[in-house]
Amino acid sequence: VQFTTDTERPPTPAPRSCVIDEEELKDGLRVLIPMDDKLLYAGHVQTVHSPDIYRVVIEGERGNRPHIYCLEQLLQEAIIDVKPPSMRFLPEGTRIAAYWSQQYRCLYPGTIVRGSNDQEEE
Repeated sequence: VQFTTDTERPPTPAPRSCVIDEEELKDGLRVLIPMDDKLLYAGHVQTVHSPDIYRVVIEGERGNRPHIYCLEQLLQEAIIDVKPPSMRFLPEGTRIAAYWSQQYRCLYPGTIVRGSNDQEEE
């Protein structure tokens, strides 16, 4: 059995930007979209009237009711769901969205902070 060292393995590519370009707006594009409660919800884009009007269907929402957006609003509010391949792409200060609990289908926005190595109980 031959083992490889870190120097032989190609580096993990950095994740793509979560900003959506107009050229990427295609049916089925997975996005995170903020709703009235300021939390992010996963959904997918569908074209209503290209290139001006789109709808986003939120995953798990009752009735699959689409949310309608004009092009400018969708490009400003929606972001692409990007999962970093490793922790090294999450330096302190990085903005993220994470699930608080498996019981909820929304993601909470947050920022990476340095944790304490102190494991003492108070």
